[in-house]
Amino acid sequence: MLDQSDQDLVDLLNSRLRGFSRNDLATERWKALLKKVRKLREDAYTEALDFLHSDLSGFGKDEARFERELLQLALPFSLEVGAAPAERLAAILTDQPFEGHLLKEWFAKLVAGERNSLVRVLQLGISRGMSSDDIVRQITGTKSASYGDGILGKSRQGLQAVIQTAISHVSSAARDSVWEANSDIPGCLIWAAVLDGRTSAICRAMDGHGIPTGGTPLPKGVPPVAPEGLRPPAHLRCRSTLVFQIDGIGLVGSRPYVTDTRTAKQRKIDFEEMASETGRSVQDVRTAWANENIGHVSAATTYEKWLASQDVKFQDSVLGKAKGKLFREGGLRLDDFVDASGKELTLKELREMNPAAFVKAHLDP
Repeated sequence: MLDQSDQDLVDLLNSRLRGFSRNDLATERWKALLKKVRKLREDAYTEALDFLHSDLSGFGKDEARFERELLQLALPFSLEVGAAPAERLAAILTDQPFEGHLLKEWFAKLVAGERNSLVRVLQLGISRGMSSDDIVRQITGTKSASYGDGILGKSRQGLQAVIQTAISHVSSAARDSVWEANSDIPGCLIWAAVLDGRTSAICRAMDGHGIPTGGTPLPKGVPPVAPEGLRPPAHLRCRSTLVFQIDGIGLVGSRPYVTDTRTAKQRKIDFEEMASETGRSVQDVRTAWANENIGHVSAATTYEKWLASQDVKFQDSVLGKAKGKLFREGGLRLDDFVDASGKELTLKELREMNPAAFVKAHLDP
């Protein structure tokens, strides 16, 4: 949807910037250009927000319906599972913020940030006598960087982060509404992070921790999520979720894992380079990597237990060398690496709080 707006902006600037000089920055011509640019981008984001709001509203209803059906199938006794209140689902996007802002507020921040960046680049480029092509290139980015180094590319990255987080927020809130509607079912919620090398410190720490439901205390051995009100998404691009654990059953099935700290995009680039260097096909390189790095563990396996079973190199790539030694030799658990608010602690802060762990791990306390 934004591709056409990006192209319209480029066409506008290519046609209006030619012959522009620093003397024009104080004229009505400059004001007219800014007004046109602002309207073009605001219209594009408004259209995108309307589309996304409609799409996510439907997604929330689907998530709630699916969670209800799943809970009905999982119950070992006969009980009619209640549906989530329609008004609660409708309020997820309009009344429930994620990461401190409602969806419409996130979009307003994106629009304002991009607008400021566009005005700054245009003013600097014109005042310095840059060519229109060079100014536009700063806005669109360069082909060698897959156009991710320009203003539009960075705006798109920010938008992707907001959308991914909004999806997680709607999913979590919709399913939460089902659990609230069935608070009489004995059980609790278990935090489930992604088992790979890119999971954040707070999600690594909270994996396997629980949230009581319906006044039922957490099962023995399940630590509480902290801070108490924390729910996924815990941060932008958060991939964690909550799983309902029925009393007396526990978690069943298995969890997939990937022993890699790269993004899928970076892996793709690396696979192509390795294929070129070795003369193998990209598919052969990818298959060899998958056989070595992808697998499954029991659903009851926490991130901490899984990480403890990995080699030193991977542990250090996730935690850092010093924190890796503190984890292996200093006796620190993953939730020791975050504070009460969920913020990751620095080595200096860890040293002040746990000097004995540094001595035990043979690190300078």
